Amino acid sequence: MSDELKEKYQKDFSRVTPSPEFLGRLTAELEKEQALAKRKKFSAAKLIPAAAALVLILGAGGTYLSLSGGKHSPPDSPELSDISDINLNQSTTGGLKPFSYSADASDYADMLCGKINSGELECIKINSSNNFTSVPDADLKEADKITELLSASELAESCPDGEKTYYMLVFSDGSVEKLIVTDGKFIEVSGKNIFIQKK
Repeated sequence: MSDELKEKYQKDFSRVTPSPEFLGRLTAELEKEQALAKRKKFSAAKLIPAAAALVLILGAGGTYLSLSGGKHSPPDSPELSDISDINLNQSTTGGLKPFSYSADASDYADMLCGKINSGELECIKINSSNNFTSVPDADLKEADKITELLSASELAESCPDGEKTYYMLVFSDGSVEKLIVTDGKFIEVSGKNIFIQKK
């Protein structure tokens, strides 16, 4: 293009100006588009870290629950302090308590025999040590040996050393009694300082 034509073009179009209405509409529309663009960037920028934080929190919570098994173990019952080392697995220790008796120690044998013979004996465990963790239940007829020994007995001051067999009796009311039988003639009641000997 020639210089002359350029000048004429610039002169003619320099007088052309948009109307104020058109400029107002154009400005409003541009401002709306800019606001939308800012909002989209803002929400996307904030949404990604928030979603990542939520995933981390849920993952940590799931890990905690899986490690803890989702269970809380109850504190040891104070009643179990009289029974030294019950050693049963967790599923069978809930609610266990020592066998209690209200009479004199001299009546203990009769009371325990009565409880065994009443049909309340749920299980009996027998072991050569005072650990019943992985010991299967013995036949309930094994309790006959204990009742036989208890029914013809008297109190003793102590039990002599000898071959020991450990018994744990679990009753339907949740009570437990642990006995140590020495040489088939002496019974020591675990945790109660009661010694019984065959007459």
